[in-house]
Amino acid sequence: MREVIAANLQAIGWFSVAALTAREGWRLASQVLPDVVVMDIDSPATADCDGLLKLAQSNAGGKAVRTVLLSSAPDFTSASDGIHAGADLRVMKPLDASALTARLVQMFRPPRTLAPRARPKLRLGSIELDRHQPTVRVWRTDSWLTLDLARTEHRLLECMFSDPTRVHSRESLRDAVWPDAVVELRTVDQYVRRLRRSLGAAHVDALIGTVVGAGYRLRLEVLERAPT
Repeated sequence: MREVIAANLQAIGWFSVAALTAREGWRLASQVLPDVVVMDIDSPATADCDGLLKLAQSNAGGKAVRTVLLSSAPDFTSASDGIHAGADLRVMKPLDASALTARLVQMFRPPRTLAPRARPKLRLGSIELDRHQPTVRVWRTDSWLTLDLARTEHRLLECMFSDPTRVHSRESLRDAVWPDAVVELRTVDQYVRRLRRSLGAAHVDALIGTVVGAGYRLRLEVLERAPT
């Protein structure tokens, strides 16, 4: 798993170093202070990991080093005391290396801020998405039908509306809809199915099309022409 995580990070352009033991990790981190330390605290090789964690959490050289701990302990993610509680992220094993990579990338993204001005509704043919509340309106023959969506379904649809001609990969949808959580790709598939069921109330469940091997896209041809 150590090598898989390192390979995933290298694949996105990060410089990653895999250390066999906490002692070796402490030596490497002392020479070139890292941005983040990922450590499996279940391994016997990390039994003396406190020194490495203290180095990472001490803002050595004025640089804040993030710490991510991996463990299979039942109460691990709810730790409230000790040096392990100071970790930036605690992830339960078994884990998905690609999901962990996405979460690490998110840790270093600048915080998003909402624009003070009103966000206009998004309109595509006979469907209109409200960006301030989780609703969509669908034109059905002679009137508008309003659908209430779950907030996650709404965020998913808004992400696809923002670039309606694009094929959205499952990875890009996951990163956009769940930016602060470690989420597996099958969760994206589950919410796409839920969104289709919700849109089915207005008979537009076919709006979300599957592109085999690539992801999902909007099928705008299924929409009626709405009045201007």
